[in-house]
Amino acid sequence: MKTIKKTLLVISFFLLIIFIYQLTLIPGGFFFSSLFYSIIISILISLCITILTFIAKFLFKKQDFLFRLSLITIIVLSITIYKLYSPTLKIIVPKNYSGEVNLVLSNLDYNELNIDKNGIGYITKWTFEKTYTKPNVYDTDGNDLSSLLLSYDNNKFWGKSIGSENTIKSLSFEIAKDTSQKSRTHISNWLENIDLNKVYLKDPTKKPENIIDLEIK
Repeated sequence: MKTIKKTLLVISFFLLIIFIYQLTLIPGGFFFSSLFYSIIISILISLCITILTFIAKFLFKKQDFLFRLSLITIIVLSITIYKLYSPTLKIIVPKNYSGEVNLVLSNLDYNELNIDKNGIGYITKWTFEKTYTKPNVYDTDGNDLSSLLLSYDNNKFWGKSIGSENTIKSLSFEIAKDTSQKSRTHISNWLENIDLNKVYLKDPTKKPENIIDLEIK
């Protein structure tokens, strides 16, 4: 039993480190910073662990507090880590490309992350809904473009199109021409260059609705 307790403690500690790391990546939104969301999530998870550990006292009467706490922590953090998970995409753009990159919500069951000359790629519904972390971006020669990536604003890396379920949507960011450019300025005509056969629409029998584009701040 001591070995089991030690194992549970190690696993719970390991999951706690992953959880804390994920909190540093969470984007802000509306009027709130990422720090605000991280604090709120931490408080809610702490309360959840505390309450469930208390309830577990009646289910594991023969086990001590540390065993119950470790077990509940593992369960709660495992679920939370899964819910907070964001894939880090590897995106390839043409050599010397600069301007807006749009990853269009598609009906494909795989991601197309080799961006075309119009700055367009295609991603699955799961990727569209889960992604919030900064991607790794390279050109076709293998050059790392990290220093040239421009996020949507100070709280979020990705710009995210909004609209009804028959709206063409995308996740977007911009690649600067050089390191002197510090903010997003480019608005592409990406809607004119997409492959409609790959676009996700809830009702494919109807034409896509006009997209509501994000304003560039």
